[in-house]
Amino acid sequence: MPNFSDVNLVTQKENLEGIKTLPLSHNCNFHHVEGILNKKKIEAKDCNIFNDKLAYFFYGKPSYFKEAHKIPVFLLFEFKDLKTEHRIAPFDTGAYYNGLLDGVKKESIEDGKDSISLDKFCYLSKEGENSEDYNKNVISYFFDDNLNYYDNSIKDDIEHYNACSLHYEYIAVEGLYSKDYDDRATSIEVQFRDDFSIERNKLIYAFIPRDMAKAWTPKLKNINKDVQIEVYLRTKLSGGVTKMAGIANQAIKRFLESKNLL
Repeated sequence: MPNFSDVNLVTQKENLEGIKTLPLSHNCNFHHVEGILNKKKIEAKDCNIFNDKLAYFFYGKPSYFKEAHKIPVFLLFEFKDLKTEHRIAPFDTGAYYNGLLDGVKKESIEDGKDSISLDKFCYLSKEGENSEDYNKNVISYFFDDNLNYYDNSIKDDIEHYNACSLHYEYIAVEGLYSKDYDDRATSIEVQFRDDFSIERNKLIYAFIPRDMAKAWTPKLKNINKDVQIEVYLRTKLSGGVTKMAGIANQAIKRFLESKNLL
């Protein structure tokens, strides 16, 4: 039986043509940025979920805010001409694995079981392969367009007969997307099995604390002279992670709108 990763079985190719390709978003705490800029790469780290070294990103929007990110930084990269093998999932696999997105498991049925293997949701690309259609299929099928995807606004009129006849996984993901979880539930995740070069993969936007701008701007411009840099005041952090999430979300949304991607 085909699974969630068979992108062409549910959404027709012509329905994807109006959906533009969004960038990759990587967020980290500010003390990691100096190493990223000096090494010019985001290093793959050990992952106990997939038993591999992986570098993690989200597609098109900032997600996964946590208390440890006291002073967050967001970097956006073009998602095209990716040279290394990568895996894509329609939600945060770490949150799924740790039971924070239980809507998938409880609302899905296959072969008499009440859960679906995580691998069945994932699309694993080969080196040099175009994987954009996977992301666009998820957005077209569940959200209609990039703006609704960014705003976590799921469609009301999903064609269930397609999902029922082809994929238990699609029913499961719809159940997850309809729940009142945080952004991790509706954010497409992209993983790289190698270190991610920030030179070969074009850096297009950086959201950084203002007091670090003087030190980091020359290094960011050295990587891409056209990178757009936006700064925030650390006083904005007084509202905690929730407030910071909203500030970053709106800043990146403005950038994407300026590029006519939403």
